[in-house]
Amino acid sequence: MADVSTFFQDPRVFVRSVAVFCSIIVFGCIADRGWITIRGFGPGGSTVTLCIYNGNADACRFGVATGVIAFLALLAFLLLAFLLAMGNIRDTARKSVNTIEFVFSGLWCIMWFTCFVFLADQWRKTNSDTVDTVSGSTHSKNNARAAIAFSFFSLVLFIVLALLSFRSTRGNGYETYQPTEPDQAGGYGGSAEPYQEPSTAEQY
Repeated sequence: MADVSTFFQDPRVFVRSVAVFCSIIVFGCIADRGWITIRGFGPGGSTVTLCIYNGNADACRFGVATGVIAFLALLAFLLLAFLLAMGNIRDTARKSVNTIEFVFSGLWCIMWFTCFVFLADQWRKTNSDTVDTVSGSTHSKNNARAAIAFSFFSLVLFIVLALLSFRSTRGNGYETYQPTEPDQAGGYGGSAEPYQEPSTAEQY
C-alpha cells in the first residue's frame, strides 16, 4: 500500500490545486461583479440587470458554468487520486481514471479557450468608462479583466494536465511497492531447485 508521499509526488496534484484556485477566481469574479444594475434603463423606466461583458448575458453564464464545472471536476480528480495513492487499487482502475481525466482535460482545454476568447471579445466591445460610471467603482472592471486573465491561465493548466494524464495512461499512474513473497524453500525471488543426491559415479 502506498503512503501519503506518493500522492504529493504526483505533479498533477500541484497542477490541479492551482487550477482549482484559477477556476474559483473566474466564476467568483463574474458572479460577484459580473452583473450591473441600471435603474431607469428598462421598459417604462424599470431597473434592468446586464452582464458587464457588453451586456451579453451568455458571456457571464458561460464563464460561470465553465469555472464551476472545472472546479467540481478538479476536486473529484483530487479525491480519486488520493484514494488511488492510499489504496491497493488494480492497475486497470488507475488507467481508467487516468483516461477519464485525459479526456476531460482535453475537452476543458477547448472550453477554457472558448471562454477566454468569448470574454475577451465581449470586453473589447464594452465601454469600460461607462462600466465605472454605472457601477460606481472600478471593482467591476477589475473583476472582468481578472476573469479573462485567469481563463487564460486555466487554459494553460489544463493543457499541462492533459499531457500529464496522457503520459500516465501508459503506466499505472502511481508506482507502489510490491513485496516479494518468500517461496517454499525459504528464499526470495527466484525458484528453488530441489536437492538431488549425487550419483555413484560423481562420488568417485
